Amino acid sequence: MLKPAAIRAMLAASLPELARDPERLRMWIDKGSVRTRQTDSFSFEIAYRLNIVVIDWTHAPLIIFALLNEWLRRYQPDLVASQAAPGYSFEADIMTDDAIDLSIDLDLTEAVRRVEREDGTGWDMQIVEEPECFPDEFAPQPPVPLKEIWWKAERLVPLDVP
Repeated sequence: MLKPAAIRAMLAASLPELARDPERLRMWIDKGSVRTRQTDSFSFEIAYRLNIVVIDWTHAPLIIFALLNEWLRRYQPDLVASQAAPGYSFEADIMTDDAIDLSIDLDLTEAVRRVEREDGTGWDMQIVEEPECFPDEFAPQPPVPLKEIWWKAERLVPLDVP
């Protein structure tokens, strides 16, 4: 499963305080399942709930939501593709007036396919790259990652923290 590591890397790259203190970003998987069909391809899909917990978060939760929304737009578009998309759920434990523990549940999938080895000695399993779901003829090529988020006159990402 590749998506949890990709989400962790994205959050750490965007939020320096989580990179400095990785213990504040906890993740685990539950409610996993494998969906397969009786075909000659041996392909299948892994479906699971990724639980993300950010401990002692002292900024607006919308920062994390905006970053996840951007990531999901590319790597799990069925969660954000339309108003009817299921989205994701979250909970927040209010620890103090300035800090929360934020818990987010993402229902993710990864398609797996069988790839024949070139030397004919067998095959390998490979996670399939997500297709480009929102092509935009005006988007820069290659796509530019989200680098800043502003709320009113305050820059939220990257965070202005010591």
